[in-house]
Amino acid sequence: MVAGELIAEIAGVDYTVVGGESVSFDGRLPHRYRNESDKQTEIILSVTPPNP
Repeated sequence: MVAGELIAEIAGVDYTVVGGESVSFDGRLPHRYRNESDKQTEIILSVTPPNP
């Protein structure tokens, strides 16, 4: 998370993520991101293959 604030919903649970923080999870879980603030949000997203 570069700037702003967003909600990362992972497997039905909401996590608030703010600038300077990160979140890591198994991408096979249902997930989505929401910006419910009035501020602009800037993120860096990295997707890697799962480990065996």
